[in-house]
Amino acid sequence: MDTLQKLKLYLNESREVDNFIKEINKLRNSNKNKWYTWTGSVDGKEIKIKGYGTWLQVYTVEGIDYSGNQDIKVKEFRSVLAEPF
Repeated sequence: MDTLQKLKLYLNESREVDNFIKEINKLRNSNKNKWYTWTGSVDGKEIKIKGYGTWLQVYTVEGIDYSGNQDIKVKEFRSVLAEPF
């Protein structure tokens, strides 16, 4: 794989992760004071989420736990979502 192909692959994966973060944030916003769940695949990795506000009670990527603290700021929430990638 040449450098250009690697760059294109990286940019596609980066866009997919960005879209994932936006989708989860939108899901969080549309479920104020309620639990929400999401299961899917991002960048070829299986993901499971159960959250309440910015608290990701369950956040697993390929079976690895990335769950975090309760009531974190939205900026930190987005960073936690991006961490496995």
